[in-house]
Amino acid sequence: ETFDQELDAAARKIQRLARTRSRRMSMPIEDPLEDAEIAEEEEDRIDSGWGFDTSHDPLSNNVLTKAPPRMIDSFSSLPLDFDISQTIIRDYQGEFDDEGRYNGQGRATFVNGNTFNGGWLDGLMHGQGIFTWENGTIYRGLFVNGKIQGKGSLRWPCGNTYDGDVLAGYRHGRGKFVMVTSSDEFEDENGVMTYDGEWFGGKKHGTGTLLYRTDGKERYEGEWRNDAKCGHGLMLYASGNVYDGEWQDDLQHGAGHMAWNSRGESYRGEW
Repeated sequence: ETFDQELDAAARKIQRLARTRSRRMSMPIEDPLEDAEIAEEEEDRIDSGWGFDTSHDPLSNNVLTKAPPRMIDSFSSLPLDFDISQTIIRDYQGEFDDEGRYNGQGRATFVNGNTFNGGWLDGLMHGQGIFTWENGTIYRGLFVNGKIQGKGSLRWPCGNTYDGDVLAGYRHGRGKFVMVTSSDEFEDENGVMTYDGEWFGGKKHGTGTLLYRTDGKERYEGEWRNDAKCGHGLMLYASGNVYDGEWQDDLQHGAGHMAWNSRGESYRGEW
């Protein structure tokens, strides 16, 4: 009887394992702790001030043959006006045209808590205005047919700022972005990183300068492509070392000159 019971128990265990394996093959594994960490990470991205991008820990680079870490990861930035053109207006105070559409100057409050105060044309935000998101982010500048477009400024509650060109809600054209973060992550006591240069579709693209420190002792000046150093650029490290040459995907690639000033050594050639 004991042997039969052991056989039955073993059979039930095998069946449970088979069912479990089948479920795992047919549906994703759910881990509440992992889901919570992912949700927290997504929230940090939205609040980072990169237009719904995120930043890596900008730790000082000591490898010397590699560039400092990128300011943002590959998470694509959503347009800053991602939902404003589709948001339902709860209250409007201002001018109307003969057809009853919002026209002229007016202030609107949306059902999600966002507000807009500025110009309207044919029922759409148009001209100069101020759009305030419910989380406290503020855009001041031009609107075209309900979209953030032209020149303007963005201010995030965390202290991050952007001043420059925007197109359909993206940083596009030329502009300056200042990111303030915990000073514990920086040698710079102010904890500030600044990019001043060209943008395309919300990403660094073209030529621009990225300051890893406010004193400019650690910076990159040169070409960018799709948010990565690409083309010719000059990298000054906090240690005093310098790389001047070609880049690809944020890495030295092609002809370049690296000077390890702390060791009195240098290399000129291919990377």
